[in-house]
Amino acid sequence: MFDSIKKLFFSGRAKRLLSYADGISEVALLTVYMSITTYISSQNPGLDRNRVAQRAAAWTNYLFGSDSSDRHSNLNLDYEYAKAVQWLDDDSSGLQELVIQGLRIKNTVYHARTGTAELKGADLLKVFGSRYPDAPDLDKYAASVHLSMWASLTSEQRDEVFNYIRTGPYAKYFKGSKSFGWD
Repeated sequence: MFDSIKKLFFSGRAKRLLSYADGISEVALLTVYMSITTYISSQNPGLDRNRVAQRAAAWTNYLFGSDSSDRHSNLNLDYEYAKAVQWLDDDSSGLQELVIQGLRIKNTVYHARTGTAELKGADLLKVFGSRYPDAPDLDKYAASVHLSMWASLTSEQRDEVFNYIRTGPYAKYFKGSKSFGWD
């Protein structure tokens, strides 16, 4: 009995669904990264572009439960993470929900693929999770990501994200998407 359930779950359809979920959370991550880049630039107009990108990447990695990169070794990560949480707490553009639901999706996908429960972003889920009690729905999350792109990104940033959607590693999973698909 369990073998047939396992075969069904790990069929092409389930793998495709998990890849689609990964793709949506990556688009959300990219949207949040670009929004943070704009925010840091506006708060620190004299900061060079590379430093802004480095700080924004550190914040985004933390918010989406990813490990820090070697490229962030010269940053005071405790300070940067505290700034990221402050930004998330003060955020009024709806990106807070993208982060929280994105963490839930990433954790669910990881568990589905590995069978192990490693809760990424537990501290953020504990602080902000109760504000968004509903389990993530992929169609609603994709629509929310799409709307957030239009609400929080410049036209050049949106073009970059749409280019990623059409040409990036998840492109084949997005083609038929209600929110991100194309003909």
